[in-house]
Amino acid sequence: MMNSNDITKLLRTKPHKYVVKDYTAKKSSTSCWSKFGLPAEIIDEKTNEFKIIDGFASLKDYFTTFVFRSGSKGTGTKNLTDHNCSNKDVNQPTLHEVIQEKTISDIHRTELIDSIANWCAINMRPFHCVEDSAFIIVSQVLLDIRARYGRLPVGKVRAENILPCANTVKRRIQTLAGISRSEVATRLAAAGARGMTAIFVEDSVTNTIDLCCCEFLYHKKSTENVSKSIDAILNEFNIQQYRKSATFVIDRGSNLKAALSHDQIVPCIVHRIHNILLDTFTLPKVTVDDTLQFTKKRKRQEESDESDSEESDIEFDEQCIGLLRIVILTINGCKKTVGYIRKTGLNRKIQEKGDLCLIQENQTRWLSLHAMLNSIDRSYDILVIILSEMNMLHFLTSIDRKVLKDILWFLETFRRIIIDLQAKDHPTLPMMVPCVWYLKDELKTTAIDSSILCFLKNKCSVILEQNIELQDIHFAAAMLNPSYRSLRQATKEEQTRTQKYLRKRLEGITQSVASSALTHSDSDDDHDNRDYLARYVDNPPISRKQDEVFRYLKFDHRETNTSDILEFWKTMA
Repeated sequence: MMNSNDITKLLRTKPHKYVVKDYTAKKSSTSCWSKFGLPAEIIDEKTNEFKIIDGFASLKDYFTTFVFRSGSKGTGTKNLTDHNCSNKDVNQPTLHEVIQEKTISDIHRTELIDSIANWCAINMRPFHCVEDSAFIIVSQVLLDIRARYGRLPVGKVRAENILPCANTVKRRIQTLAGISRSEVATRLAAAGARGMTAIFVEDSVTNTIDLCCCEFLYHKKSTENVSKSIDAILNEFNIQQYRKSATFVIDRGSNLKAALSHDQIVPCIVHRIHNILLDTFTLPKVTVDDTLQFTKKRKRQEESDESDSEESDIEFDEQCIGLLRIVILTINGCKKTVGYIRKTGLNRKIQEKGDLCLIQENQTRWLSLHAMLNSIDRSYDILVIILSEMNMLHFLTSIDRKVLKDILWFLETFRRIIIDLQAKDHPTLPMMVPCVWYLKDELKTTAIDSSILCFLKNKCSVILEQNIELQDIHFAAAMLNPSYRSLRQATKEEQTRTQKYLRKRLEGITQSVASSALTHSDSDDDHDNRDYLARYVDNPPISRKQDEVFRYLKFDHRETNTSDILEFWKTMA
C-alpha cells in the first residue's frame, strides 16, 4: 500500500511511468485544481492508457502529494487549498514585469554571446554546442530556477553555488543508471527476446551480420513457436531455403534444441564453459551460509534454458565444502573492497601512487571476475597503505593473498581459452578441440598444487567431463586446420571417425558440384558425346577428388607459410 511520500518519490524519479493527470470532474470548480492533479500510473505508453492512483492529489510542478478523497465522506479540497502553492498564482505578473518590456537589451545579449564565444574558443568546443538540445535544457532549468526565486540583485547568486561539481554529476549518473537498469531488467524479464546472428565466409573473409534482436513473437515459447520464429527471421532475409544446410550454434535450451532437431546444431562451447565455472564456484544446496552471497548474485542466466540446469552429481564432504567456502569468502572480500574503493573515489589515489585503478566485476562475464581479482592482487601493497591511512584495513582482512593467487592461477587457464574462442577476426570452430585438450591438461593436479588449487581442479575436471561433448564437426574443423590436422591427442577411433566424416561431407559436395556441371553440360549444344558410355569402361581412372583427405594429411603445409586457416585454403584452392 503506497502513501503520499511513496507517490511523490515515484513521480520525481520515474516520470515515464508515473504522471499527474488533470482533475476532470464535472463539478470541479475549485481554483486549486489549476495547480493540482491526480497521480496516475502509465499502463501502456503507445495507447496512452493509464490508471489513476485513488485517494491522492499531487502538485503538477513539484509532485508533492496529499491525501484527497472526493465526495461527502471524503477529505475534500481543504488541505489542497490550504497549501501555500495553491494560494499563489504563478501566472500573475509582478508590477515590475508589467511596467518593464520583456526584452533583453543588446548589451546583455552581447555579453551572453561573448561568454559563449570565449567558451568555444578557449576550450575548443564546437560552435554547434550552443544549439545542442541538452545545453538548451540546462539553460532553461537555470532560467526557471531564477524565476522561482524572484528578482535578485545582479551577482547575488553565483553560478558555482548552483552548478554541481564533477563528482556530484558522476554520483547522480550512477544513481540514474541503477534506476534505469532496474527498469530495463523488469521490462526484459516481462518480455522474451529472440536474437540470431549469421556468420559466413566470403572470399576468405569472415562476415558477421546480426539478423535480429527483438521481442519474441509468441506468448508461449513452445517448440513449434520457436521454430516458426526462426523461419520468420530467415524469411525476412529470403534465406529460409538454407536452413537445412546451415549450422546453428546454440545453447542447450530444451525448446531451442527441439525446434532445431531436424537441423544441424552445434552447442556453444563458451556457453558450456561459463556453466562449468558457475558449477565449480557454487556451494551445494544443503549448505546455508552467508558465503552464498556469491552464488546468489551469480544465478544461472540459463534458468530459462531448462536443459542447462543439469546439476553435477559430485559428492561433497565437509573438507571440500570448507575449501569452497574459503574461496567464495575471498572473492566476496575482493568485491567489497573494490566497491568501497570505487564508491569513495580512492582509485585516483591508487593511480597517483603509480598503479592502475581497481576494476569492477560484471556478474555475467568471468573474464571480468579475473580482471577484478587481478587488479586487487596487483595493487595489494598500495591498498594496504591507503586503507591503513583511513583506518579501513579491515577490508583486506577477509582476503587471503595465497588463496587469491590460487584462484587467479585457476581462472587464467579459462581466460586464455575464452578470449580465443570469443575472437571475431578468425574462425573459432577449429580451435574448440585443442582448447578443450589444453583445458583438460591444465586441470590435472600436480604435487606442488595447494589444497585449494587441487580442489578447484578436481571439481572442475569432473564437471568438464560431464558437460563438454565434442562432436564430429569439432574434430573435422580441427583437422581442417593445418596446424592440428593429425589430431595427435585424439584417440585412434576419433581420428578414424573424423576422416570418415570429412570424406562423407566431401562426397556430398562433389556430387552437388557434379550435378550442377551435368545440368550445365546438358544445356550446351557443343558438348562431347563420346564419353556417354564411360561408365561401362573397365578400370576407370581414379578421380582427382577421391581420397582428398589422405592427400591433405600427407601434404607438407609448411610450404604455404601461413597460419591463417582461411588464407591457407584460399591458397590451396
